[in-house]
Amino acid sequence: LFQLLETSRLTDIYLTDQEVLLISDLAGYQKKDIQLSVSGTKLLIKGNNNQVFSGEPVQQERYYGSFQRVIQLPEPTLPDQIRATFNNGLLFVSYKRQFRQEEHVPIE
Repeated sequence: LFQLLETSRLTDIYLTDQEVLLISDLAGYQKKDIQLSVSGTKLLIKGNNNQVFSGEPVQQERYYGSFQRVIQLPEPTLPDQIRATFNNGLLFVSYKRQFRQEEHVPIE
């Protein structure tokens, strides 16, 4: 269970009529320590943070070091269509939805 907590970051995904919005909790990270890449419906978030205190820990529940997480997006997108911001330990990733109404396909 602890290994799972080390590599996973809490993430919410919302759909509106116009966009897809992803919010990922990256408390303790700085913008310069986070990298994003996308391929179709897969968003890769990588990060690295270093322990800020020296000394021997008595209790250590926070994770320090590198992580990466692949998130399955609900709809595909391209890197140039994504807007990403980082504020107060939260990563916001959004892109416009490009879905089409269900269309009839004729059978020959």
